[in-house]
Amino acid sequence: MIFSRSPADPSTRLLHRALHRVRGAFLRSVGWAALRQSAFLAMPWLLGRAVDAGVESGSPARALLYGAAFLAAACVEDAGMRGWQLWATLADNRAGTWLRSRLLKAVLAEDPAVFAVLCSGHRDVLPLPRPTGRAATTVADELMRNPGDPRTASEWAEGLYTSSTSLRRAFRAETGLAFSEWRTRLRLNHSLHLLAAGHMVSTVAARVGFVSTNGYILAFRRYFGETPGAYVKRSASRTAA
Repeated sequence: MIFSRSPADPSTRLLHRALHRVRGAFLRSVGWAALRQSAFLAMPWLLGRAVDAGVESGSPARALLYGAAFLAAACVEDAGMRGWQLWATLADNRAGTWLRSRLLKAVLAEDPAVFAVLCSGHRDVLPLPRPTGRAATTVADELMRNPGDPRTASEWAEGLYTSSTSLRRAFRAETGLAFSEWRTRLRLNHSLHLLAAGHMVSTVAARVGFVSTNGYILAFRRYFGETPGAYVKRSASRTAA
């Protein structure tokens, strides 16, 4: 069964898991497609029977009966087409959102540099210089893996056996940004991908490390000039166009 096997190949297993998550919508789309196909195949036969009854057999009543059945089949065929398109699109969108989310998690966990490249390629991303020194680079790499890490500059410095003043000074000298500013930009850049993946604003705020949803919305508006909700709507209309 397509939903019960556990393939050994990683890519096949990932596709299997995506299908498993949308199996309800997928099976509904298959059902509507089967209904549509059945009605489509029945229509020529019903039309032929109506013509035979009306012309060859001289039975107007039977001709009307088959004609009504033909019209009913046409309505069912149209409904089946619409139902199939609706559920297939829904399944495709859900699977795509889940796969994008999994890809983003894998990139963050595997290679912070790759994530930095992805961020730099986003059309709305905030400029985010990468530090060069050992201490600042260590902190930057960890925050790229987990932008929601709540540790302060003092807590980071303690773990690196340096002072918070030295760490803050390093961020300012190597990136041109204060540590708090650099971290806020990183979190906002990361949130763009989560919003694009279809996550709710409150979920995005928590995942990138903002204490409250309102705080995230205020920061987003300050840097991007609009709320996350407005940004999502604009992005969706831009993509559709």
